[in-house]
Amino acid sequence: KLISDVKDFYQVYGQIMEKICHLTSSTIGALTVYDKNLNMLFGKGSGYVNRDLHGDVDIEHTFVFQLTPETAASKAVEMRDIVVINDASSEPRILKRFVEYYKVDRVVVVPLFVESELFGVIYLGRFLGYPEYQQEEVEIIRILIPYLTSILRLLKYQEDSMRKLKALLFVKTISEDILSETNLYKILDVARDYILELLKFEDLAFLSIEGYEYKVIYSHNFHLSQLEALVDGSGCIKRLLSSANESEEFTFECLEGETAEKMGYKSLLAAPVKLDHKPSFILILGSKIRGPLNKGDSEFLKVVLNSIGVALKNLSLYQKSLETLDKVIEMLSQLESKKDYFTASHSKEVAEFALKISKELMLPEEEMKNIYVAGLLHDLGKVVVERAVLLKKSALNDDEWKEIKSHPC
Repeated sequence: KLISDVKDFYQVYGQIMEKICHLTSSTIGALTVYDKNLNMLFGKGSGYVNRDLHGDVDIEHTFVFQLTPETAASKAVEMRDIVVINDASSEPRILKRFVEYYKVDRVVVVPLFVESELFGVIYLGRFLGYPEYQQEEVEIIRILIPYLTSILRLLKYQEDSMRKLKALLFVKTISEDILSETNLYKILDVARDYILELLKFEDLAFLSIEGYEYKVIYSHNFHLSQLEALVDGSGCIKRLLSSANESEEFTFECLEGETAEKMGYKSLLAAPVKLDHKPSFILILGSKIRGPLNKGDSEFLKVVLNSIGVALKNLSLYQKSLETLDKVIEMLSQLESKKDYFTASHSKEVAEFALKISKELMLPEEEMKNIYVAGLLHDLGKVVVERAVLLKKSALNDDEWKEIKSHPC
């Protein structure tokens, strides 16, 4: 009934906790979800709180902590069974700040597994001075666990499906955002924002590949000495480039163990950015918190790096087209000057004066460039006017004036 028409998953999680708390006479309850990469439990939904007793306490944003060996949750997960603590204030496995903040001294910790994987942990509590949890109440929770895991499995499936749909739409947005830029550093800025936000890495860098040399062209939080040590002291970059050259498949190199530890990272990896099927740049990511990439993370990174590759290819073509256009403009300007040697440098001087004025006016760079080009080409109409007419020393007749007026540019 709770999940027949799911519109807000957080609301459903809150309803589940409310039902369980009423069945077990608990005055407060929280459902936490386990993040394997971070080895952390995060509060999910609003939970249930008897506000008359506990006051205006927060569940979702406060119930966040690591699953370390000294916690009651770790013990429950290890035993794969419920842990009951009827004297929370003196129990070392219960964090004292939680006891004081939530005003509880009776606590039940319930591990939840979905398809043999830890899904999360339910915490139930009773206000200070309330009766202890009895064995029959614990048995009620045990009876509920199979139903709970079934509900959570279905919720997880529906939530994952919605997340995948959102991810597909999001991937489209990412690609469009990256491809819309026509400046190398702006492309890398956009990629950085998405990678750090969604993959939860703190440090990022891009290296360019120039022959057998690597040059740091972009760094966020990495120290230059760290990157130099990584390139010089580890064979990972060479291995990465070797595998990237041999295969069309997306690949990345995890730098776990000694290399990562020396640099102070829990997770460290390198991935190539390909241009025309060849590695042209290398992305370096580092985190002191999160663990290795999962399959979904790898797919997301692949999309971002492919988008960067396409954007860089477009940027290269765009720059070549600008160079070609500049040459055409220069050629047309010279052609016009050759037609009328009395004003041979006139268009160039007009363009330079116009550019100086636009700089004084602090106009946008693109507008200044357009003004300069307009100055170079403002007399382009001379190219199609007879030279004899242009260079005539005496007054023009009616037909000659008509020819001049028909080419005002």
